Amino acid sequence: MISIYKFYRLDFCIRNLGLGFIAILSVSQFPPILKSALAILQILLAQMYSFSMNNYYDTKVWGEENYAKELMNKGFSDKAVWRLCALPLILMLLTIPFSNASYFLLILYQILFHLYQAPGFRYKDNYILSLIINSVCLGTILFLYPFWFLESRVTPIAVILSVIFFFYLAFFELFHQVEHLGKDRIQSLPQIKGIPFTAKASAACLLIAIAFALYGISMDPRGNFFLIGVLLFSSARIVVLLKSEKTQELFRDLRNRKDRFFAIQEGLFFAFFLLMGKLWK
Repeated sequence: MISIYKFYRLDFCIRNLGLGFIAILSVSQFPPILKSALAILQILLAQMYSFSMNNYYDTKVWGEENYAKELMNKGFSDKAVWRLCALPLILMLLTIPFSNASYFLLILYQILFHLYQAPGFRYKDNYILSLIINSVCLGTILFLYPFWFLESRVTPIAVILSVIFFFYLAFFELFHQVEHLGKDRIQSLPQIKGIPFTAKASAACLLIAIAFALYGISMDPRGNFFLIGVLLFSSARIVVLLKSEKTQELFRDLRNRKDRFFAIQEGLFFAFFLLMGKLWK
């Protein structure tokens, strides 16, 4: 029996769908339910393919013990595991006729993650490129694709949010790198520059996000009031970082908090004020 949940790493996939729901609430009008559901399904399938292939390649290149390796140990051939990985990609491609020009972002997502994890490239071993790819794919694209698909255009606030989510994902990716320091066989920023420097880089990501939030608020104080959440929660994260001793245990504990280091509270803040903004129109 295959665990679909483990194989496709649905714990990560489902958690990351939050940006898709923020995108749905960010468009100018309430979008059709079926169209919104399709956008969520597409970014779910995109992640299922990239995450399962990441496990597959890590097993092939490093011999990493993960669920793909577990299936191989149970008698599944490499080709059978690869076919299971490819299934979500095939389903995603079948939805192309129902999308619009925004679909190229999902193709870009897959190209970037292929460069990130596939043998011959493995940009996950480059601490700069891996940071950029993860932030673009899991931050910018997971938000911007649903927004563009539903709105049929990219608005200034969509650009601002795309940049904010890029730096948010960069922030959390740096936490991930510190947590896995000494475990993953990759060159990471904390390995090259040290944990104190990585902590400063993490805080810098949040400061840039705050700057873009302030710009968004200045554009339309009432319509973009929800961006106050960026100021509040990013400032809280910076305070915690600056006041704490910079250790690997700190980064691990903050990243593994049940609220994902204020991510859940901030997401609910966004959702509440975006929804109220639509109801008050």
